Amino acid sequence: MTSSIQTSTRPPAQPLYILRGHRAQVHVVKFVRGNKRLLSGDADGFIIIWDIVSKRARVVWRAHGKAVLGLGAWGGDKILTHGRDGTLKVWQVREGEEDMFSNALPVEGGMGHWKEPWLLHSLHVNTLNFCAFSMCDAPVVPTSIQSTQEVLIAVPGTREGHVDIFSLPSERRLHSIPPAEEGKTGMVMAIRILYINTSLHVIVGTESGLTSVQKLNPHSDTWETTYISKPHTQPILSLGVISTTHPLATAAASDIRYLTSSADALITLNPVQKIDGNEPLKICQTRHSGQQALSVRSDGRIFATGGWDGRVRVYSAKSLREVAVLKWHKEGVYGIAFSAIGEGELVQEGMEGRMCGEGGDGDGGEGEVGETLGGMRGGGGIVGRKREGKALETHWLAAGSKDGKVSLWEVY
Repeated sequence: MTSSIQTSTRPPAQPLYILRGHRAQVHVVKFVRGNKRLLSGDADGFIIIWDIVSKRARVVWRAHGKAVLGLGAWGGDKILTHGRDGTLKVWQVREGEEDMFSNALPVEGGMGHWKEPWLLHSLHVNTLNFCAFSMCDAPVVPTSIQSTQEVLIAVPGTREGHVDIFSLPSERRLHSIPPAEEGKTGMVMAIRILYINTSLHVIVGTESGLTSVQKLNPHSDTWETTYISKPHTQPILSLGVISTTHPLATAAASDIRYLTSSADALITLNPVQKIDGNEPLKICQTRHSGQQALSVRSDGRIFATGGWDGRVRVYSAKSLREVAVLKWHKEGVYGIAFSAIGEGELVQEGMEGRMCGEGGDGDGGEGEVGETLGGMRGGGGIVGRKREGKALETHWLAAGSKDGKVSLWEVY
């Protein structure tokens, strides 16, 4: 295990666009549909589907009576929303039918005039601990006559420290996983469910600062703990999974790592199976407590966190070195999401990149941001220069804040 202390004196970049639509604090953001759309969910239960090309709202509705905890996409036309009202819902919103719905923004006032999309499923789940759901595709069964790809949903169980796994579209509960360690671990605060080769794994972060990985034994239908550690003194706020090979779905367990961020100032890099004792591979002392909403970019090279201090911090996934601090929001950042990038667009170690400040609010800036991200520069040319293609190829980073705004940054 290695440990490092991070400091940074680099000036912050400026966002490319600011999306102003929510009246309440934004809790979660997610890119969907090949980066053509951005979902954002707020503390009042509203969902906005943003058009990334025009930067305008396409669909607005109130999905939940309380705060939105998580968002997901299933196929090309289904959106999952997870609310503090104790429900996880699946909505059908086809791209060609977006004009059927209201795009009136919550920040503009008014109540009760938003048409809801077709509700396909609604699960009653435990939401007492503010932990968002996690999802993954189930293996395809060649003999199945089911036309819809099955997905697995992991949520905190009703018993402390437990995790429940549901299947959609059947809505059946398949598993209730007990804590990896007996004793008081506290509530489940963060979950990731994923297949590593053909084995189902669940990664958990708890209120006590403990993190664990459990693997399903398909023969006995029991869960085996492959890794457990307590690197944090405060609750774990977020998890992110990285593969040292590509893609994640075909990687071996020895090639998979995962990150944890916490209410303390630590970020840790962990294996999914014990290597040399139950200790993280790396620990980064960031000196910034309350980094949450950790998001790993699809190429596995960088990740970002949203901070209670309003900063978005970008790190190298290999070294855990801080490579950029993005400062615009005056209040805490609760939701972070990268747009997906293709395999041919992988960032090369040490290559020059840029962050642009342009458009929306006339924000722009210059300054050095570190080895991985290179530089940043203002001005320049998305609008009017192959606008749609450029917008969809841009390496976006979206940040949703307590101030009700979503900032869009370009990160290479």
